[in-house]
Amino acid sequence: MESQNICRSCLKSTPNFRNIFTSEEILGQPVQLSDILGSCFAISITKDDGYPENICLKCFQLAKLSYLFRKLCEKSDATLREYLHANFFSADSRHYYVQSTSSERCRINAGGNSRNGPSDPHCSGLCTRRN
Repeated sequence: MESQNICRSCLKSTPNFRNIFTSEEILGQPVQLSDILGSCFAISITKDDGYPENICLKCFQLAKLSYLFRKLCEKSDATLREYLHANFFSADSRHYYVQSTSSERCRINAGGNSRNGPSDPHCSGLCTRRN
């Protein structure tokens, strides 16, 4: 099998390929296709590993969509964490519950009185508000 004439992802032979070690601009940043494959799909890719260095256009589009979806999820996760953190530390009289890593709940009120609380080394930092 001639490794440079097939797609590294789907193993099909097509006339048009993209080299996985070249950079593509995605979301305004240069990103190597090999990094996308490595980070999104946990595939170990190194230059000169003897495997195909090309990816077909169909697989390129799928990898790009996966990368964009991953970035969207990461951004949403960061926004939610920031939102939860801001609401957890707001100065009102509502009570908050922290889910600790030991599956116990810690009740904390906004005044700072707590049983365990966010300074607890077992606190995961995942907070939910309860009225």
